Amino acid sequence: MCILQSCKDEYTICNLPKEVRFIASFYQRNNGADVLAPAPNLNVTQLGINAPLYTQQANVATFSTALNPQLDSVKYYIKLANSLAPDTLTIVYTSIGANLSPECGAIIYHNLSKIYSTLNTIDSVKITNPLLNTDLLQNAKIYY
Repeated sequence: MCILQSCKDEYTICNLPKEVRFIASFYQRNNGADVLAPAPNLNVTQLGINAPLYTQQANVATFSTALNPQLDSVKYYIKLANSLAPDTLTIVYTSIGANLSPECGAIIYHNLSKIYSTLNTIDSVKITNPLLNTDLLQNAKIYY
């Protein structure tokens, strides 16, 4: 008599990355090409709860933040340098839950629908990858 049994490997699933973040990089246009241009002295604060993400951080090319799945948008005060005017960056998104397994829990993904900014220092914002997942890819380019 032969008995074969199969089951799902929960341990491998539990070891998968679970971090989901919004990732944006700063760019300038040079002769039609996008050139990575670090913010000289970055300040970023989430509006409404006054939670600073970056305070006087020098030469930041990319910033990232987690998004709240209970909201559908978030606003940030963003200042690229002390000598430059601040902007407000608004991110509009939807959240989607995905269960890994009963033992490993769930992951909340986000899908960007719109990003806009005041245009004091920031020239424009472009969504490059609307899905925020565990791949941790750049989601937006911020031009100044």
